[in-house]
Amino acid sequence: MTNTILVADLKKRLVAWSESVVEETGSAGVFLFGSLVYKGGAQFGAGSDVDLVVLFPNNPMDALARRGWLEKLLEHKIRLEAELATILTEADPAKPLCSIVVPTPSEVKGDIHKDGARGFFKENAYRSLLDGKESKGLPGAGTREIKDRLAIEGLRLAQKKRNAFLAVNAKGEGGIPPYAGDDPAPKDIMRHAAMAAHSDDRNADPGAEYDTQEGLDFLTHELYRQRGAASAYRDLHHWLSVRRGARGTVGPLVAGDQLLFAEIIYDAARARFSKPDEQPPSLRGKHSTVWFSERFAQAFPGVRGVQWFDEPELVRTRVLRLLEPPLEYSDAQPVWWFRGPSNLPIRSFEHVRDRLYQMDESELLIRRIAAVKPGPYYCDFVYVELDPMEPIGIYSQTADRIAEESSGEGHFGYYWEEYGLVDGKHVITRSQYDDGAAEIEGKLEDVRGRTQLRVRYVTPYNFIIAASQSSINNSDFDEFLKDAMSRMLHGEDLLQELGEAVLKLPKRH
Repeated sequence: MTNTILVADLKKRLVAWSESVVEETGSAGVFLFGSLVYKGGAQFGAGSDVDLVVLFPNNPMDALARRGWLEKLLEHKIRLEAELATILTEADPAKPLCSIVVPTPSEVKGDIHKDGARGFFKENAYRSLLDGKESKGLPGAGTREIKDRLAIEGLRLAQKKRNAFLAVNAKGEGGIPPYAGDDPAPKDIMRHAAMAAHSDDRNADPGAEYDTQEGLDFLTHELYRQRGAASAYRDLHHWLSVRRGARGTVGPLVAGDQLLFAEIIYDAARARFSKPDEQPPSLRGKHSTVWFSERFAQAFPGVRGVQWFDEPELVRTRVLRLLEPPLEYSDAQPVWWFRGPSNLPIRSFEHVRDRLYQMDESELLIRRIAAVKPGPYYCDFVYVELDPMEPIGIYSQTADRIAEESSGEGHFGYYWEEYGLVDGKHVITRSQYDDGAAEIEGKLEDVRGRTQLRVRYVTPYNFIIAASQSSINNSDFDEFLKDAMSRMLHGEDLLQELGEAVLKLPKRH
């Protein structure tokens, strides 16, 4: 059979199969991609496999309903495998001849692929098996930006489990193997459950989002909560309870129940970004100096002049009150940090652990702070001084640059490192962050959308916090402030002098 005849015959059979799938399952569409679409199928051969996307129905479905729907699709998949085996005679019949990706509408809109392939649903070439039309991207793909990395990981896990569940041959062999390991549940299930259920509480323990115990607790609670809704939840709750030490005997965790776990995690992940959209609050014309003065008074009541805080607990209490959310409004960014020409808004601020804080992209190991109220409300500001952090360990020039800046021979008088953090755990260089790709554990990966930019100060550093419309936000004042900050890093106490200088600046209206 020539390649042209083979491809034509395959497409004809796939169309008929797709029509029956849509009719019997209510799928919102079946799409062909990969070598059967690329260059008209010229690169497809008898030893190739078939790649499909099968969409869930558009109507809302919970975890159990999605599992039931996938079990119906599995029956169709086995039938398709049997039919493909009669055509793709050079392929290994013991292995699946077709791979099916099954995304929900949320995954398509967010362009979330099981393996993190960016642009998979938005940029790929597809052929609809219902109307024969070819297009770049699936309908609606990439129309919603999902920023919550933990939610993204939950969606990817569910999509990956669906793909594995359907990875069977014509005899129904393959798929997800039964689990009977030493851990109460598969580690990937427990870990992703922790991610999906992890709260945004700034006081949560570092690494809690990867804590398998947290994931187990979430799954146990969720199954207990829904045990009255269906026997599947009740039976799975019993299985997990026994695996965690309760009395009883249970067998291995079968494929369908592993799939149900994944869909429960999907629902928790989906809930992280499915809350009704809320418009950020408005300052309604309030001047940022008034806003900052009110925050200052709440964080440092009774302070007049200069007052230092160097006890870690006091520092934490005061800065978290000063910079508690919201810091961004629909009509303003009222609080900024200043250090001469380096003056930027503060969008977010949170406590990580001990003396470590996260301010937007910057990691801050705070040594001490000072509240400064030199006079009128519009002159309030807070001085922040940092201890150096350990270098991240990926730049060979860091030690030389630290020595250069510390000796006074450098340009800044301080030094910092910029790096990317992939999936919350893998460190990459700033240039790799900019390129959106890196080699991780020996594998070249697309890290776009998975990476957070980080800035780490590896020498002492300092800055001040004030209202965006403070008198300090004055380009004519930048050099004076820069010099004062540098001198304070070398031990001079200039806050009184700095406060007096701010008093002389023109008030901004």
